[in-house]
Amino acid sequence: MLDKTAQDSRAVLGLIGGFKLSTAEGAPVEISNRRARGLLAYVHLAPDQTAVREKLGGLLWSDRAEAQARASLRQCLFDLRDTLSTFGLDVLDVGRERIVAPARKLNSDVAQLERALAGQDPASIAALPGLMAGGRLLDGLELGGLFQDWLDQARAQFEQALAISVQSLLAKLEQQGRWSEVHTVADGFLQRDPLHEAVVAAAIRADIATGNPASAHRRFQALKAAFAKEFGATPGGAVQDAIGSASASQAVTAPTAAVEAGESLKPVLAVLAFDNLSGDAEMDFFSDGVSEEILQTVSRTSDLKVIARSSSFQFRGTAKVASHIVTQLKATHLLDGSVRRSGSRVRISAQLVACSTQTTLWSDRFDRELTDVFALQDEIAEAVSAALKVAFAPSASIEPVDPIAYELYLRARAMDVEHRDSSNRIALLEEAVARAPRFAAAWASLCQARVAQLRHGERPKPFEALKADVLNAAETALAIEPNSGLTYASLSRLEPWGAYAKREALLEKAVTVAPEDVTSLALAGAFYNHVGRIQDALVCLRRAYELDPLYPLSADNYGAVLGSADHPDGPAYYESWRLRWPGHMTFTLGPMNLAMFQGDWARYEALRPAALAAAETDLSVRATLSIGDALRDNDPTLRPKLARRLERMIDETGAAPLHMLVTLSALGMVDQVFAAVDRSSYAFMFQEDGMEPASVYNPGIIFDRHFSADMMADVRFVGLCAKLGLCDYWAAGGAWPDCASALDLPYDFKAEALRLASAG
Repeated sequence: MLDKTAQDSRAVLGLIGGFKLSTAEGAPVEISNRRARGLLAYVHLAPDQTAVREKLGGLLWSDRAEAQARASLRQCLFDLRDTLSTFGLDVLDVGRERIVAPARKLNSDVAQLERALAGQDPASIAALPGLMAGGRLLDGLELGGLFQDWLDQARAQFEQALAISVQSLLAKLEQQGRWSEVHTVADGFLQRDPLHEAVVAAAIRADIATGNPASAHRRFQALKAAFAKEFGATPGGAVQDAIGSASASQAVTAPTAAVEAGESLKPVLAVLAFDNLSGDAEMDFFSDGVSEEILQTVSRTSDLKVIARSSSFQFRGTAKVASHIVTQLKATHLLDGSVRRSGSRVRISAQLVACSTQTTLWSDRFDRELTDVFALQDEIAEAVSAALKVAFAPSASIEPVDPIAYELYLRARAMDVEHRDSSNRIALLEEAVARAPRFAAAWASLCQARVAQLRHGERPKPFEALKADVLNAAETALAIEPNSGLTYASLSRLEPWGAYAKREALLEKAVTVAPEDVTSLALAGAFYNHVGRIQDALVCLRRAYELDPLYPLSADNYGAVLGSADHPDGPAYYESWRLRWPGHMTFTLGPMNLAMFQGDWARYEALRPAALAAAETDLSVRATLSIGDALRDNDPTLRPKLARRLERMIDETGAAPLHMLVTLSALGMVDQVFAAVDRSSYAFMFQEDGMEPASVYNPGIIFDRHFSADMMADVRFVGLCAKLGLCDYWAAGGAWPDCASALDLPYDFKAEALRLASAG
């Protein structure tokens, strides 16, 4: 439905495909004078629907003297208004200097389409038949002279604005998993411009997401043939990446097909955020918290793959549709329900649904005192396990919980654990464990919050006192619940950054006791990446991403190691993430960095507009653009400028940021890299009371061969590893980085690392 402006319009102007005019009731209005048509179109399309008379006269009668042009304009206006009056129309406000076509009087197909696209409403677009698929703007209205110059420019601007709006809408629809609407918009636009690569790529992804890879391949082959015929070239990166994900995406739809065929597959469960029926929106934290606790209990006590909260809780309200969940989470089953709290009592309704058939396998309603909430969670987990015929292991000990302590715990869990000001979260958890000293989950969360404050927050007490508080919470949590993966993962952060062996042991313990815990998997994967064990990192981070596919940080972590491993699926993943999360610049900067250091300037320029839009508020984006533009333009000052910047950083901090070393390596400045290493000290990475190093000191980046190949090919690279404490770690534990077995290094990496470890 059109908005109020459109409804109130007394005439409708058709501009797409040719000039047409009709009354609001649809009766055609014939304007025989071609210049009168041009006048009406120009005024309507002008900014604010306003045109200066003098300019309009010169535009339409550019072959005449100024006085003649003014006289011709007056006569044209008289004739036009006379014609319109016979239909009861008065669409122009004519003044001495200006002519206006107010929106309340004159609507148009261009305006309708712009409103529908601006509102990002596929239903409105679909209700405007033929507009996107229509011909050129004002097709057939060729008047020559200055008017033709204006018309050519207006057509180009319209096509560009339409393409940008369509791509923006498609990105939003893809992010929301609204694949049928992606098809509607993309197919409509492709009737207009069948060779638009970004839109074809979106249509291919929609085909794949809806289980139609054959259609995706037909689209690709048709575009490939058209490109070969028209340009003697092949489709670009966006389309290649989209079709390249077909094999991986076929695996997305395989669980559904297999279940429908009756095959026995391990279920994948998505626990949704239960609806809050308490009549108070402020209690959303409670219903979300109870839902998450049920999720954690099912994951801990059953042999089920359970999608993480940060992904499954994105489906709320009308988004709780099984087909959406299958497509985006690869889930075979979902657990949904509602929570109603009244004082110290809670009513939980739950139902387990098979996504393939959308049938309910189990449902029940529970009315309990809050003191029994843990036993209730176990009951639900057992029922789900029985319905899905998977093993169930009851919680080791289920004790009543103080209702107030439980609410405090849920309020604290709703806060961001990594927020710089963690004092409020800690205070809530401290009150919870004071009320319920045997509340293991609250102790584990308190340990997590305290270590986050100690490593990168405001320290309200000396380091030793804060460390003692962390250890007290950890020891208490493990005494009550020895298999607390969260506690072991938190303790790994208590160790100094360079205490690699101790961190590894704690993280391996965390993953062992909680193999489906996304936090533990992410920390373990990041650790393996930091020490150069890229394939081990891939195992953990792939698992974390599978469990949490709609959380940008999971994708970012996984993408980093896909790039380091030069995995063939990396580009397709990055393109899908860039479209899903256009505001997360990491998914733009990664491909941009790779493109500029590989000299792929077409790809760089394609990504540059998104970076420019974010550059004003993002320092890292500005830095990337500065280097990329200078490389593209062969700026001779780039390398000396970066060398001076690195020297200043060492003077100010005593250490060269590793990301700067990688940048210089990618630019071939290997000697400057190792001169900077010689001047640098990384002792802060081994200080017990130090903060967690900034991301620019992440050792994982030095093992990415896309950027560090020249640096790694130099035997001095092992000396950098030694300064970072890595040689000692590798030599003592025997778990070597992937590069130690590389055949193309001109030196024996392992022998050199052992020599430097012995020397230390």
